[in-house]
Amino acid sequence: MEYLVEVAAATSKGYGPAATISTWTEIGTPEKPPKPLVNATGPGTITVLIRPAVLTKGPISAYFIVIFTPDNNGTTERRRRAADDRERVPRSLADPVLHIPLPGVTVAQLAADDVKLARYFVVGDGQSYGGYENSPLTADILYTIYYVVASSQDGETKMNYASTDSPVSPSSGELKVTTSAQEAYMLGLDVIITIAVVGLSLLLIVLLAVIFVIYYCCCKRRRPSTPLSTPSPIASTMNFSWLKHYAGN
Repeated sequence: MEYLVEVAAATSKGYGPAATISTWTEIGTPEKPPKPLVNATGPGTITVLIRPAVLTKGPISAYFIVIFTPDNNGTTERRRRAADDRERVPRSLADPVLHIPLPGVTVAQLAADDVKLARYFVVGDGQSYGGYENSPLTADILYTIYYVVASSQDGETKMNYASTDSPVSPSSGELKVTTSAQEAYMLGLDVIITIAVVGLSLLLIVLLAVIFVIYYCCCKRRRPSTPLSTPSPIASTMNFSWLKHYAGN
């Protein structure tokens, strides 16, 4: 929250000119983001469904994907050392593995605009995201996937995270889709809302058109018809028999 602070000296004659300063209070820790939902597993990959976080304590600065495996063969530690040995790209935000801290290694940093709607992310696709290498995963090893939301302002960074319900391993064979009803619902929620808004707008337009047509028809029926010729007042008063006039009738 931004606050304006004013300080002024006061005497018996009144107040002097005020000195002012505008400052922000420190941002709060964001709420936990929605859990990443496992959608499919493939050779060296795990596809998860991620959704935008809702923040009320600061701006959404970025999202991170972190993976962790508790295996005893040192896979995670080797990946971490390999990442440290590479030429690092300058980053504006701290690595959540060190900042929170979290176990494992960061494989992706996504901008806030990249997760405006629910979307799939393939862990282990071999691409680079925000300076982090998303290397292929090792088959038959269980991985826990962390989904991190970061909020940063005035040099202060706060993070929070959610993880998959249980560890999952990439398949050693063909792609295996494990989409659940909940995943399908969450992914299609934004589409459903968009369709509903468009449908309501079209319905409103049709309703207004019907009301206009009904109003036009009613006005047309109530409009008095104009006679072809309107008799003058004089002709109206003289439209009687002269015989009846002189007879007193």
